[in-house]
Amino acid sequence: MSEESAPTPTRCDAETISVGDRLSRIAYYEVIEVDEDKGTFTLQNEKGFKFRVTRNIVEQEMFSAAQFNREVKLTRTELVEKMEGAGDACFTVIFNKQVTDKGMAQKLAAMDKAGELDLTSDRTRRALARELLVGQERRLVGYLVSSEPKLGRSVVVDLEVPEDSHNIRLVDHRTVTALILKNVRYFCD
Repeated sequence: MSEESAPTPTRCDAETISVGDRLSRIAYYEVIEVDEDKGTFTLQNEKGFKFRVTRNIVEQEMFSAAQFNREVKLTRTELVEKMEGAGDACFTVIFNKQVTDKGMAQKLAAMDKAGELDLTSDRTRRALARELLVGQERRLVGYLVSSEPKLGRSVVVDLEVPEDSHNIRLVDHRTVTALILKNVRYFCD
């Protein structure tokens, strides 16, 4: 049995659950309250329904989008394959947002205002160009809807945005740097 498929005694560590953590079991829930004395958690699903579950249900039936008990370094292609295979589990993905001319202009203006814009040498101009071509880092907690072929894009529901708002996001596979899925944090350089 491979290290990745080795069974864990629980799916979720109830000791470290806190308000705001995300859990999944086909439906998607937000932890609204933790009652340590009773060993229960109040959850709210995407439709706004709240209910209380006991610690053993959380530990045996749910995964957290934020918890992990080991880390695995992968290539970007392998990392994307893990996200594409997420099935119905919620996850946290770290990626860089798309670079826009407006964002570049704002970054340049801020650097100019701060006196940090140095265009005196070819080396500094190239370093600035590389920096401008990298989008802002984004952390998204959600679940997979669909995925394009390798190094394309995935359609993901953002669980931190209300369902009645625009909560569908595109994740560019070429910019994914980390993924927390089913108790494992996958990352690449």
